[in-house]
Amino acid sequence: MNSWSRILHPTDFSRASRAAFRWAIQLGRRHGAEVVIMHVVLATSAYEVELIGLPAFGEAYQAERRRWAERAVAELVARARRRGVRARGVVIEGAPGREIPRRAASMRADVIVMGTHGWKGVRRLFFGSTTEAVIQRVACPVLTIKLGQRPVAIRTSRKGGRSLRAVA
Repeated sequence: MNSWSRILHPTDFSRASRAAFRWAIQLGRRHGAEVVIMHVVLATSAYEVELIGLPAFGEAYQAERRRWAERAVAELVARARRRGVRARGVVIEGAPGREIPRRAASMRADVIVMGTHGWKGVRRLFFGSTTEAVIQRVACPVLTIKLGQRPVAIRTSRKGGRSLRAVA
């Protein structure tokens, strides 16, 4: 098995992310690795500011979303530390599909552990796939945890070893 020293766990606080968090903690403990828990706060769009009508209100709304994310990430960091894992949190603003790969490269992550909703069809068309965007843009492996699957083993994909999937 690979020896990892830095694991990046991007979270959107969904059920899929909570499952991936458990895997990130387990791998962090097994490898003695630092787990970096990251959340990307989506920037308030010009459309949202227009809809709200007051730019100052839009700025306050964005600041509150960031404060909420910082508290939620801090709680995950505390949970990881209680389980004996070195952990730290990062909250940034932007588009997750771009910011996660940037942060993974700058921090030299050995692996990314993230949840995936497994959306198909119209949902995927409208919401896209952050996981897919990350896999396409990073050099390190990405372990994806799909909601509803019981992960028991890790296998490397045939795409040059860049994507890992926990499978039953």
